[in-house]
Amino acid sequence: MERIKKLINTCVQNGTLKKIVLSKPKTDEDGKKISKCACTLVKIRSDVMLQIQTTYASGGAKHENISKDSAAEYVCGLFERMYGQINVVDLGGNAESRYTKGGKLLFYSKIKETCEKVNVTGQNRAKDYILSKDKRYDFLVALGIQDESGRIKDKKQSKFRQINKFLEIISTVTKYLPNDNVVIWDLCCGKSYLSFAAYYYFNFILNKRTVIYGVDLKKDVIEYCDSLSKKLNYDGLIFLHGDINKTPLPEKPDMVMSLHACDIATDIVLNNAVSNSAGVILSTPCCQHELAERIKSDDLSFILDYPILKQKLSALVTDAIRCKALKESGYDVTCLEFIDPEETPKNTMIKAIKTSNASNGAGYKALCDEFNAVHHFDNLF
Repeated sequence: MERIKKLINTCVQNGTLKKIVLSKPKTDEDGKKISKCACTLVKIRSDVMLQIQTTYASGGAKHENISKDSAAEYVCGLFERMYGQINVVDLGGNAESRYTKGGKLLFYSKIKETCEKVNVTGQNRAKDYILSKDKRYDFLVALGIQDESGRIKDKKQSKFRQINKFLEIISTVTKYLPNDNVVIWDLCCGKSYLSFAAYYYFNFILNKRTVIYGVDLKKDVIEYCDSLSKKLNYDGLIFLHGDINKTPLPEKPDMVMSLHACDIATDIVLNNAVSNSAGVILSTPCCQHELAERIKSDDLSFILDYPILKQKLSALVTDAIRCKALKESGYDVTCLEFIDPEETPKNTMIKAIKTSNASNGAGYKALCDEFNAVHHFDNLF
């Protein structure tokens, strides 16, 4: 073990290490099955550290940043306790150490001295996050995404990435919103992860006074969100129980957002947004079932003959019709990938910015008729 430890220390201290891979894993100390573990040099602020990323078979990952002086000792400790093999990839060559079936530790190295250095950069994506993984946020703790110490819980890693991606998208539309006193509607808000994140972003990062109204039909969910808002002293984050078509809100929206409003609920959200002259709309549709039950198209029968393909096509056509309605209502419309499709298939976001006056909606109506779709937006034209 001392030979591999000495080798790792030399590669790390000389700045020639490309990566370390720990394989043939056991379960970790928490009993979770490990998929893989890789270590690379990263620059955090002005320090070069060894970043250890452990990925779990059930999903999620854990990151640890270890100082250069402690790196070899720490990695060899992991190897000894939890893995059967370690490979070191260096600019000067490769090395390997592994346990035999009889428990004997083998070691070989083909690493030679080199004058080259690895180009060490910042952490791949974390440095671009609006919310840092290294900082504790009261609202993330309250929502159960971070523990009390500020560590992102393993099962909430994807939710943390989703929140950051949403804030990244919001950052691209702030120029279309007022400089202060922003009003946002979150319709069909559900558990309101994004409402809390948006409220924090506008009020505490951008320092824009912002009020957010969250509306949902589920009374228990609204009561839960309201209690968290009060606990956090988020006075401008207001939750209302009711139907989004029947619940009057005291202020017109500058922006309307909605995450995974089911089926035609997305159409209702978009109708409300356009009818109330929202300057910005961010909507991620959910299950688009309505059109799948009635879609017709002789030209596309070769797709519609297969139920799975029919469902997928119906979802695409539904969102395309929504985009057409928004465009003819005077909005500049973009469809973008909200989050990695491996994390959720419901990953298409419709982003719309008000730019002009509405047309007569002829193109939208023709598209509905072509596919036998319900005319949800006729009232806008």
